[in-house]
Amino acid sequence: MVVESLGGRTPGDGAVTSPWHIRASLGSACIALLAGIVVACGSATGYQAPQSPLEYTFLVLERDSLSLGVEGALAADGLRVRDQYRGGERAAAAVMLYPFDDRLDVRVVDTRSGRVLIELVVDPRDLPADSLGAGEVLGGIVVQAIRRPR
Repeated sequence: MVVESLGGRTPGDGAVTSPWHIRASLGSACIALLAGIVVACGSATGYQAPQSPLEYTFLVLERDSLSLGVEGALAADGLRVRDQYRGGERAAAAVMLYPFDDRLDVRVVDTRSGRVLIELVVDPRDLPADSLGAGEVLGGIVVQAIRRPR
């Protein structure tokens, strides 16, 4: 009988064998099987971050002079650069600038995992006073950090 093969009892010993109970048991078994497949395959289909920062497409969203200088330096060095998000493409790393009074923090972050790939602290006194020249110099510093072997 079907109930016995599912580990149930026979109808004569007081077991509830309505079709609803059998379907609920089958549904639970299917859900458990599906959960097992998802767990087993999850690591195989998970996101694999590139081994090197050079393999990323760099995403520079801000349009201020420092960001434009960094974007120009990355492109001039032959690295892939975009100014907006696009889904379904190769791994992207966002270049983020955080200016403070006494320093300029630069972070390059994997957009899928959130992992910080590069973190720099630049003294503003090391940059030219004009904003266009500062962007170019800062861009050169970021490119050096990306190309630096790990």
